[in-house]
This record gives sequence, structure tokens and C-alpha cells, in this order.
Amino acid sequence: MLASASLLVGAPSHAGHAHLSHLAAVVRGGEGPPTLVLLHGYAAKATDWVPFATTIVLPAGGRYVFPQAPEPTRPPDGPIGGRAWWRLDLESHVRPGSQLPDLATFHPLGIDFAAASVRALVRERASSGSLFLGGFSQGAMVASQIAFTTDDAITALVLLSGTPVDVATWRRGFARRRGLPVFMSHGRADR
Repeated sequence: MLASASLLVGAPSHAGHAHLSHLAAVVRGGEGPPTLVLLHGYAAKATDWVPFATTIVLPAGGRYVFPQAPEPTRPPDGPIGGRAWWRLDLESHVRPGSQLPDLATFHPLGIDFAAASVRALVRERASSGSLFLGGFSQGAMVASQIAFTTDDAITALVLLSGTPVDVATWRRGFARRRGLPVFMSHGRADR
């Protein structure tokens, strides 16, 4: 079951207006700490993480928070019922002669709003103490945006099948995250 949290996000939305965001989240476990926040990928849902609340073992009382992205997906770029942290236009980022998009120099419209929404949800739903932040694919991009553009307290970062975006901006935040444990993984057969 998804619990809804009303969040007033001070950062402008895509349209340049202050925006009241209702991020839903699946919350499992105790009150924390620690708190594990995992962000789903494009066209997925927060509930996709629920099985991991039984396979990823946290210390007694640990809390799992799985936020739901704010944007609905729709054909042709995603299934009806999926969610996105922002709309993707991957085809416009495929360089000639390549099959995969390159977002390394691109600042996606919507990533700042997504990061601000997740940060607000974390402030509301996570316990004080250890915070493990991670995500899959587009969720990993949002987690990286938070890690490398803010001073939010993060104990460890988990990046699963993400891709770098706006590397110049992220690079400016690397020094302050020196020593942060980071787990990065990408499957050998992923495309």
C-alpha cells in the first residue's frame, strides 16, 4: 500500500511556479535508523521495491522507504501505469554512430524538482541517523543528483544501472563526498 505525503517543495517546478507535490511512498520496517531509501527506475513503481524489504537485511528497527515518482508514463515512451522522475527523450541524446544515449553533458529538465521532492520526503519520512540512498536507472540519477549537489547527510550511496547526467555539475560535488561508500552495479547483459 502506498502512503501519500504532501510536500511543499520550495524549488520551482518545470513551469517555474512553486509546486505542491504529493509523493507517495511505500514504507516498511521499523522507525529507523538506519533508513534505506530506494528510488525506482523509469516506467516502474515504488511497489517494485517491496520484495527487497525482505531480502535486504537492515539492523533491527531499520526503515525502508520506497518513493513513487511524480510523473505518469504513457506510450510511446512508457507503459500506462508506470512512473517517471521526469519525462525522458532518450532518442535526442543518441550520438551519430552510437546506439545508446549519452546524457553526460545534459541537465535533464525535471531532475532538480525530482531531487527536491525526494529530499523533502526523506526529511518527512526518514529517521535521523544513518541514511542509505540509492536507486535503479533513472532513480540512480536522482540519487546521484542529491548526493553530488547537496550537503544532505548520506551514509552510503547505491547506484544500480544508472547513467551519468550533467557530469560537470556532479563533479563539483565529488570533493565533499570523498570517503562516501558507493556501491555501483550494472548487469553485463543490460542494454
